Amino acid sequence: STGSKMSSPATSPISSPSSRVLNEEQKKILEQLKQSVKATVEQKQKDIDPEQLENLDDDTYLRFLRARGFRLKDAHEMFTECLVWRKSFQTESLTIKDVASEYVKGKAFFHKTDLRGHIVVIIKAAMHKPKECDQDVLRKLCVWLMEEGQRLAKNLNSRKCTLIFDLTGFSLSNMDYPYVKFLLKIFADYYPETLGVCLIYNSPFVFWGCWKIVSPWIDPVTKNKIKFVEKK
Repeated sequence: STGSKMSSPATSPISSPSSRVLNEEQKKILEQLKQSVKATVEQKQKDIDPEQLENLDDDTYLRFLRARGFRLKDAHEMFTECLVWRKSFQTESLTIKDVASEYVKGKAFFHKTDLRGHIVVIIKAAMHKPKECDQDVLRKLCVWLMEEGQRLAKNLNSRKCTLIFDLTGFSLSNMDYPYVKFLLKIFADYYPETLGVCLIYNSPFVFWGCWKIVSPWIDPVTKNKIKFVEKK
C-alpha cells in the first residue's frame, strides 16, 4: 500500500449494510452528522484536509456515532477531532517505508482472519525492546497497521480487528507504558468500534504487576473485550 486512507469501501450510502439496520431516528442523526462534519471541514481547512471526506462511507460515521451513543454533538466533536489528528499525524501519506525499521523486527504483523471474519494482528511482546526502538517510528507503525487493517477489511463483512498479544518470553524489559497509553488512546479516540476482541496469550506472572498499572487506564467497554488465554 502506498498512502493510507480512512476506511472507504466503494459502497454507496444506500447499499451500506450498517445503514439498513438503523431505525428512522438513527438514519436522521447519521445524515445530520455527515452534514455537520462537512460544514466544519469547510470552515477549518487549515486544520483538516478536505480530501479526507472523499469516499467516506456510512460505516465510518457510524463507528463514531455508536461510540457516543448516537449523541450528535458528541459524535461530531469526536469525528472532527479525529480528522484534525489525522492531518497532524499525516496518516494519509504513511507508507511501509516510514515504518520499515520497526516492522522488519517482526514484533507486529497481520495473520489472516478469525472465525468471525475479523482481521487478526499479532503482537510479539518479547520482541519489543523499548530502549532500542524509535518511539516516533513505533507509533507510526501502530497507525500504519490500523490503516492497513482497515484497507484489508474493506471487502469483508466486519471492519473489526482481533488483537493477539503473545506474551511468551515477556519480561519487564519489554514493558512500554507510554506506548500502551498511545495504543489505548488511538483505539478509543481515533478508531472507535474497531476492536473486536483483544486476547492476551500466555501471560507470565511478572506481567500481572504491569496489568495492575495499565488496567485503570482502560475504559469499561474496551476492558470487556480483553480476554486472557493460556497455552493448552
